[in-house]
Formats: sequence, structure tokens, C-alpha cells
Amino acid sequence: MFVFRLLLFSLFILVVPVYSVSAQNIPAQCYEQYEVIFPLREPVFDRPSLWRYTKREAGFDSLIDTDIGAKGNIISAGEIISSDNSEDLNILFMKVTQDGKVDILKEDKRAGSQSVSSIITRDKDVLIAGNQLKNGVSKVRISYYDYEGNFLREEFISDSKYNLYLSKIIPVNDSKNSDMIMLVWAENKKIPEDNYTRIYRVSSKGNVIWRRSFISGAPNRLDEIIPIENGQYLAAGYLIIDSKRKVGWLVKIGSLGEIIWEQNYPRGKEALFKAASEYKNDGSYVVTGSTIPYGNNDKRAGFVIKISKTGETIWQRYYTGNYRYSGYDVKAHDDGRAEIIIDANPLEDWGKGFTRILTLSPNGYLLDDESYEEGNDATIFNMVTDKEGKRFLAGNTQNGYSKNMIEKGKKQKEFLDLWIMAIPALPNYNNPCVTKRYGNMND
Repeated sequence: MFVFRLLLFSLFILVVPVYSVSAQNIPAQCYEQYEVIFPLREPVFDRPSLWRYTKREAGFDSLIDTDIGAKGNIISAGEIISSDNSEDLNILFMKVTQDGKVDILKEDKRAGSQSVSSIITRDKDVLIAGNQLKNGVSKVRISYYDYEGNFLREEFISDSKYNLYLSKIIPVNDSKNSDMIMLVWAENKKIPEDNYTRIYRVSSKGNVIWRRSFISGAPNRLDEIIPIENGQYLAAGYLIIDSKRKVGWLVKIGSLGEIIWEQNYPRGKEALFKAASEYKNDGSYVVTGSTIPYGNNDKRAGFVIKISKTGETIWQRYYTGNYRYSGYDVKAHDDGRAEIIIDANPLEDWGKGFTRILTLSPNGYLLDDESYEEGNDATIFNMVTDKEGKRFLAGNTQNGYSKNMIEKGKKQKEFLDLWIMAIPALPNYNNPCVTKRYGNMND
């Protein structure tokens, strides 16, 4: 069965659902389809935003991660290069009010080049975590700030044999504890092919409590980790098989870092996962990333899969079209819907990139397709929602080239500008597949 599905996908048959209406007039979204390859329509930029902000200054700056702060403000962390004469990244701290007023926008210069991976907002401080690259050595860095963006202190985690790269840091899955869980990619300094994923538990002050290594016999990388039921975690990324082929990889992890189960998902020439979210009602998961289908001119397709709590595929969707698509973020809702952040890259260098938000029904039916653009080339990395469901999205846009680069005739260097916006909450949703009239169509 598995080989058959891969063969079907390799032929790249466009399997677009065509629904008939029965005598009972059953809604289209109530029919189950295990696998659909779906060509997205051309984008329509007709959706309103509540507010949006771009910095529009010379240099390079991008927002990487966003969270809701202790008092309801939107706190974002990113990277900035403020001078054409430097290649070192500095840390960017941003605080925006719910109505879009930029309260704080600060650059923090530290020794070496500072990349950003994750942000955690706590009652009294904000953690911005990433890597410090200095003298060719990469360490994990955890920096602590107050809510005014003032630097408090930092902690480092390093290894004499491996360069360490932080993928994600989250609060430990225990509301009574202030520890944190980190996913770290380790790469041998002398043998780059020797690489694998580690998971750390660290104290609130950044001290290592324990470490586990995921050495599967093949290079691997986990980029996402989320808390799930029973104090456990789900991690998502990729595994390399047959020496060169990337396949999607999911690992369910216990509270002590032990592997409960792991499963790989080979799809097309290459597949990887970037984000995951849990359905609280039944413990299933929705995961997104991308794949390169066979026979599709190496165009990347957005990949969304819903799996059971034990890793079995419930349904899967591939989103293609006149752009290269990659899933960057996902949110599962209590009503069964899922929102997918899809990055759209043009096929030609002169094209314009943008972001789509796809809303899927519990059965994977496409309910809505929102497109958002800003400047010449826009990318959204993540989305957070407040208690009312209002959505906040952060990333970057390309608005041109820095003046110094134009003078040097080197237009290939991008001039990136941070981008943050707020959009309305999703409309209310009543699942038509669970009613007295239709019964539960999933049975």
C-alpha cells in the first residue's frame, strides 16, 4: 500500500476532489479523502488587515518568532544587520500594542554573530534564544531581557567536538515547573556528515539538567517541538535515508526525553516537516512542511498531514500551483479546523513572493484561502492568536536594495525589512458533519 501511494504521487496525477451531492445534500467537506494533490488558484489579495508595520530602513532586519506577552502586548524577536560594512547578525527586540503601536524596537549588539530561533515570554522577563557564531564555533545562546527590551544576562551551551545550533526552545510541559526543553542540532566540527539531534532540559536560569541524543544511524534534524498530552512532546523534522533522500520525521518523546515512538514519512524526492499542532479533543496532530514531488520540475509543494496519536496517517494534502510552496506554521483549533501558514515563492527571480493562510476542515477540505503581500517579496514565519482569536503574523519583506550595495553594483544582496501584521479572527464554525441530520461522517 505504501509503495502504491508513492508511485501514485510520483506520477503526479492531479487528484482534485469532485464531489457529488446525495439526496440528503451532504456537504462536500464531509466526504473523506485519504490523499489529495491540490493546485491552488492564483492569489487574490482582497483580505483586510487590522494593522501592519514595516520598518523601511536601510539594512537587513527580520522577525523570526513572536509571542503574546504577560500584559497582552505582542513581543517579537528577530535578527538585524544595521550596516552594509558588517555581516554579523544582532538581536532585535520588538514590543507592539494590540492596536499596532510600536512601543519598543531595539537592537542588541553582542560579541560575534547572533542568530535567533525562539522566544519565550514569562511573567517578568523574555527569553530570546538562538546561536552565537564566533571564530567559527557555534554555541547555543539563551538571552534574558526585561519587557522594555533591556538586556539582563545570557547563558551558553557548547560542545568541544560539535557545533550546536538551536532549533526550538519551549517551556517544559508542566505548569508547576519553570524549566525549558530545547531541540538542538549537533554537527561535528571536522566531519559535517556526522550530525544528529539532541534534546535538553534546562532550568529557568539556563543550566543543563539532562541531555538526550537521537542517533538513528542516519543524519537527522528536528526543527519543531510542541507539548502534548500527559506531559509528553511531539517533535518534527527530517531524516536522511539512502544516504541522500530527506523524509519527514516525527518523534513522540516522553517527559524524560525518551522516545515513545518515531515514524518517517517518505513523500516524493524530498520531504520535511517544519511545524506541528495538537487537536486537544482527540489527541491527533496536524503537521506541515514541504515535499518535492516526482515529475513536477522540482517545484516544492506545501505538505499537510493529519496523524493519529500513534503516528498513523489519517489524511494528507499536497498544495501545488504556479509557485513553490512550503508550510511554515500550523494551528489546530478546538472546533477541528486547522490553519496552515504557506510561504509562496515565485518560479522566476523577478517574481513576487507572498504568504497564504489555508483553513482546513477536520477532514482536510479547503474551507478558505487567504493571501497577503507586502513589498516585493514577503515571508511569514509564525502566527500567534490572542484570547479573542485575533491573529498576529511576523516575518519579513523585501522592499529593495541597500544604497551601498547599489553603488557597488551588487544588487544580489537582499534588503530585508521586518514585517508584522494583525488580521481578524476566523469566523465561527459549526462542523456540518456532526449533526443529527448527517450523523458523524467520520464513522
